[in-house]
Amino acid sequence: MSRKIFLALLGFFIAGLTALPASTFAATATPANSTLVAGYQLTAGTGDNITGIKASWLVPEVTCTGTETSYSNVSIMIDGFASPKTDQLRIGTTSNCVAGKATYGVFYVLNLASGTTKVVKPLPATVSPGDLIKVTATWNPGGAPKHGGSTNQGWRATLTDVTSGATGKLSDKSKTKAALNSAAFVVGKPAGAQLADFDSAGFGNTYTTVRNTCELTAGFSNHTVFNSISIGSLGNQKGFTLTQYTMVYGLDVLATAGPLDTKGKSFSVSFNAAS
Repeated sequence: MSRKIFLALLGFFIAGLTALPASTFAATATPANSTLVAGYQLTAGTGDNITGIKASWLVPEVTCTGTETSYSNVSIMIDGFASPKTDQLRIGTTSNCVAGKATYGVFYVLNLASGTTKVVKPLPATVSPGDLIKVTATWNPGGAPKHGGSTNQGWRATLTDVTSGATGKLSDKSKTKAALNSAAFVVGKPAGAQLADFDSAGFGNTYTTVRNTCELTAGFSNHTVFNSISIGSLGNQKGFTLTQYTMVYGLDVLATAGPLDTKGKSFSVSFNAAS
């Protein structure tokens, strides 16, 4: 093969690579509606699991009018979607309107399969709009299952307000019934409540400049483990399902989740209507 032909073929090959759409890195999500959340949720297949999650966002500023009372929160969730009868971990920030006044806070909640809820007193107790938040949560399996597990079995989680420097930690050792088969990055509201006008909430590096967030630790039935894989990349893996939720009330759209970025690890949720 002559040098001229080789260079021509090489140039054609490189051009073909650069012509690939950047969006091929992100997964195609299945659309779904929810009355409580808008965002992205991943569900693991049989034999697969999700044992860690990392996220970052900026605390949204709410617009309150009159004497309005309304609610919104930004959070990560582990379990509770695919297996409602298992314990669910939720960690996030709140941006609410109470009697027309904007209030902001943090929450760590463990919704137990038994029907009870454990609310851990958060630290920092308050946050401010625009604060940069980082959250990590990791599952500690404890001892061998045949011995009934260990007293160290449970979730280890940290929420850091990078802006103020305050950090809060959760260490649950109650041998929770974790299914480890779903994880979510969402904006939500309590059932039956009016959604507060949070304008928009951005997850991941595109909005926070924090690298390696909106990622998960996932194990596969073939014993392969990914310690830091993006939402979009995990959604592309065999056995995993990625769902894109829109928050609705009847025929009204309350909040929408935008598309994942080209790396599959950043997106925003936008406010549409209160109810």
